[in-house]
Amino acid sequence: MGLKYPGNWKFDGVGFGIPPPAVNEFIELIVKIADGSKLVIEDFEVVFGDSGSSSSYSWAVNDLLTIAESESSNAAVFVDNLWKGIEAAESQGLSVPSHDHVNKILAKHGIPMKIDPPYLLRTQDSIIVDAAMTTKGDAGGGAVPMFILEEEIGTGGYGVVYRATRPTVISDFEFAIKVLDPSPFVEDYDKALRRFEREIKALQVLQHRSIVQYFEAGLTVDNKPYIVMPLIEGVDLRSAASTMNLAGVVGMFIEILSALEYAHSDGISSDKEGYLP
Repeated sequence: MGLKYPGNWKFDGVGFGIPPPAVNEFIELIVKIADGSKLVIEDFEVVFGDSGSSSSYSWAVNDLLTIAESESSNAAVFVDNLWKGIEAAESQGLSVPSHDHVNKILAKHGIPMKIDPPYLLRTQDSIIVDAAMTTKGDAGGGAVPMFILEEEIGTGGYGVVYRATRPTVISDFEFAIKVLDPSPFVEDYDKALRRFEREIKALQVLQHRSIVQYFEAGLTVDNKPYIVMPLIEGVDLRSAASTMNLAGVVGMFIEILSALEYAHSDGISSDKEGYLP
């Protein structure tokens, strides 16, 4: 059946391919699906455009890798072919990975696409790749995403906070990420950027139980500054206060005032533009 996507992606490409490490990981995935079956490997060869005739199982895997590498320059066509093969294997009663599993591999290797059956979608806006990472390491390996943005959990005039996941080979770790994304009503972007930078510098020197810490900060390849913080589950201050008695509310605000006093004592003050070290 395959996936639905704009026709020009097939003929003009999408501007990026599948990096070699990702190709190898997808071949390993196909090998797991085949579970030793030469015929299944050859079926995948066919969907990638080969004859599907190999002299042995090991040669079939090698032939599949060769044809997959040759088709890797266009990420849309590659992913579509891969999914066609997975669907065909599933129709034969074989155990196959979900589209979410395939999406995690795409995200792990910084490939800005995702499968949302029956569609193939671009996801560049949902992936944070640090600008510095694009100039390091093996250029052929692709830029590995640091974080995958998920649902929005907070917004303001200058930024948006997202729940985010960092996929690793061990597990997926969750964070909160604030991305500088001023609203249309903010006319001076440079001013907003300076305020965001001051916020990062202030967080660098503050260590207090009532001040959320930051893990790191950076600049995306789209030149958007971001801050990574721990993901804290709970409700907002107004909602929390509405469920407390007077003593609880007073205690909570004592904690807030304690954090403010600590910040001021550490040389952090505020003016009309934001926090200043």
